[in-house]
Amino acid sequence: MKVALGADQDVVVILVGLTVISATTVGALTGGLLTTKFLGSYTNKKSVYVCLVMLALLSGACLPLSYIETNYYAFIGCVWLIMYFHGFIEPIFTGMLLNSVGADQ
Repeated sequence: MKVALGADQDVVVILVGLTVISATTVGALTGGLLTTKFLGSYTNKKSVYVCLVMLALLSGACLPLSYIETNYYAFIGCVWLIMYFHGFIEPIFTGMLLNSVGADQ
């Protein structure tokens, strides 16, 4: 951001720090809560489809990154969305993985 977008170093440190902390935390909490509240748990087959939709949204948030030239707030907004969707998906996939290991025995 500092080199390519011309942002001040202090602004970059603050924006990236806030993004890393807030996006992943909010994503993991909402992903876990929505999965358990509306689907019952990550063992529900529909949770795979929720993750597929979130992966599509994550990919959509990646598309504009190459075209942002000067607005570092738009850039960090896309990065926030990417980290949010990743945080949303991660606990669901981890639960599915742990459940599949135990199911084989």
